[in-house]
Amino acid sequence: MIGGAAILVTGGTGLIGRHLLPVLADAGADVFAVVRPGREPLVEANARPLVWDLAEASPVSRLPSRLDGVVHLAAPRNRWAARGASLASHIRISVDAAARVFDAAQSRGVSKAVYVSTIAVAGPHDGRSTRPVAVPSHPYAMTKRWGEELAIALRGRLRGVTIVRPGPVYGPGQSPFGLLARFAARLKRREPIAIAAPHGRLVSPVFVGDVVDVIVASLAQPTNVTMSIGGPRAYRELQLVEDLAEWLALPARIRVDTGERPSRFDIDNGDADRLFPRRQRTSWPEGLRLTWRRH
Repeated sequence: MIGGAAILVTGGTGLIGRHLLPVLADAGADVFAVVRPGREPLVEANARPLVWDLAEASPVSRLPSRLDGVVHLAAPRNRWAARGASLASHIRISVDAAARVFDAAQSRGVSKAVYVSTIAVAGPHDGRSTRPVAVPSHPYAMTKRWGEELAIALRGRLRGVTIVRPGPVYGPGQSPFGLLARFAARLKRREPIAIAAPHGRLVSPVFVGDVVDVIVASLAQPTNVTMSIGGPRAYRELQLVEDLAEWLALPARIRVDTGERPSRFDIDNGDADRLFPRRQRTSWPEGLRLTWRRH
């Protein structure tokens, strides 16, 4: 259980972090949120901010002398942009920072860890097997995969190290950089949305509350597992854009890119369902209503 446990969370001011901190606090955990200098006011009263720019070797704040668990969420903000962060900056957060955080946590007696990765590390597949049809080459996917290796190396020393690979995460308070947030922004600007012919990629969008639920359950029930988590069903991008447009009462302008393959990133939730059969599962229509205000 996590009541009374001291839990360190990186990326506490991001989408998943802001939803995770109050849930951990409500469960009775003593929550410490790692934030960059100047972002302390963004951490609500249910957690204690610890100032640490993870691109730097040492924290500004003094870390607690004892920790029971750690959740590493931190990632570059505009991570999927074509002109976003460089490979070096991704390495600093997803690899170097992960190593520093894990070392600091271990030295303080941590017994359980959750590393939040991305389904992109597995690469697209063809539907006939889970084997990727292409090796991930984006800096975010590459470095998250390397971060996973660090987490796996911890498994011989801790009670449980869970690696979570979510699909596109969305929910209230999301940044403008997520897949669905970008779709919604382009709809509002009346800009065309490019998708692979004929209907776009097959993806498994997952509501932020579902991801939080799995993280908390993984801390309460530590185990060495790498699991993917998506929504209850997968959707083609065309369907997601059309649903967003209908909900927001906006025209959907689609530009079909015949030069791009309609890859598959749909997710098998089998491991998450087996470990946590009563976990939260939010459908896309319900998540849509919870995330975007209707005009």
